[in-house]
Amino acid sequence: SAYAAQGGEPAVFPTVGGGIDASKAMGVMTYYVYRRTGTALDWDGRRFSELGMGRLGIQAGFVYIIERFTQLGVPYDDGAKALEPTLAKLAVGRVEGVVGMMEEADHLIADHYRGQIERTGTVFEQTPVYLMVSRQFYSQNPQLIERYWQALRTYRSTPDYRRYQLDNH
Repeated sequence: SAYAAQGGEPAVFPTVGGGIDASKAMGVMTYYVYRRTGTALDWDGRRFSELGMGRLGIQAGFVYIIERFTQLGVPYDDGAKALEPTLAKLAVGRVEGVVGMMEEADHLIADHYRGQIERTGTVFEQTPVYLMVSRQFYSQNPQLIERYWQALRTYRSTPDYRRYQLDNH
């Protein structure tokens, strides 16, 4: 699960110095902007260009991305519950672009939209994801969970994990 600093979290996340400890995440989800091949929509890391009056697609429930759209004043369509129908909206021109998780989006595009949809060059968002642990379970097993989080941190610093990251990005 991704961490939301909204307070009232139903789960416990790894912390250090009073803040979330991203070094103990299970991994990082990378989101990119996708557009119809040959169109000019782009993301420079701070703002969109060539969006015009169009909307961006995002699958329902991606609160962090929707919050970013709201902060940026970008209209969006979050009516689909999965990425594939969101990409279908892009392919037929119902949205100008889609923000999606790179691994899933690239796979779907290769299988269903090759030559129709392309990824822009700049990462839109990177979100660490964590093992979700209930407050009750953590209070009963704090040493176990702390050892697990430390093992994740240790593994993520190994050459094997770095090689995996290079091979899959």
